[in-house]
Amino acid sequence: MFRVLTALFCLVAVIWLVYIYQTSLLPRVPAQVLEARLNNNLGGKVDALFRVEYQWLGKKREATLDAGYSSSSVALMEEEVKANPGGSTVQLTVNPHHPEQPMWPPDRASSFLGPGVFLLLGFFFWAIPEGVNAVNERKTNVFLVAWRTFGPIAAILLPVAGGMAFSTYQVGQTWTLVQGQVVKAESITATRRLSAARIVCKYQLGERQFEQPVYSHWRASNSAVQAWLAHYPPGSSLSLRCYPADPSLCRLEISGSDYLLAGGMLGMGIIFGGMALLFRKFA
Repeated sequence: MFRVLTALFCLVAVIWLVYIYQTSLLPRVPAQVLEARLNNNLGGKVDALFRVEYQWLGKKREATLDAGYSSSSVALMEEEVKANPGGSTVQLTVNPHHPEQPMWPPDRASSFLGPGVFLLLGFFFWAIPEGVNAVNERKTNVFLVAWRTFGPIAAILLPVAGGMAFSTYQVGQTWTLVQGQVVKAESITATRRLSAARIVCKYQLGERQFEQPVYSHWRASNSAVQAWLAHYPPGSSLSLRCYPADPSLCRLEISGSDYLLAGGMLGMGIIFGGMALLFRKFA
């Protein structure tokens, strides 16, 4: 079983790396950035969107692209926008068979993050049976193997959970709290079986008025989403958090559910850390 998983993850990593290599061979064309802005996406994260103009075979084209990834860190995506402001020039990768769908420059080290994770997972599933064989042959202590397995997992989970929780807390502390008025509230399909809430709100910050959609970061059944939306009919009030540098970027007020993922990872980190310390005593 573990051998099969090792082969599967390594195969996916190799295919991914081949795709990255083939993409690097595609032609590139200069493009002018007409507009660069931040945008809330359905996943509750932030995208950097770019409207660009480029030429292919003598024909002018326009396209709206994202940076290739999204993040819950607004500061990270804002750096992407600042690096490529309106009026700047970027090199777009163009597939000659589909020139109407250019790709954002892929020459970032983060392009290799995905296949790198799959390679690490492949190594992990290869290491499990090797460790079991070593224990069975009495080459090492089973408790020592457990300590060296659970310890690194805890060392990864705990800081990641802390970073996620701090990022959410920072939004609650630094983003401006405003009261919005619900214009429209609806349930939209997020995945095959789950739905999300989409609420269009009007709000005012200073002398400027905005009307923007916000999305729930959580997913639930359609009936559960509809029940939650029943509390926010058109005309009702809703608390929002607006990004001070760009008030058009807003999100729902921070609540306890925003910390669920970080809390789950923190709990797992504590469990793995406790198991590692326990096994260390017997190693």
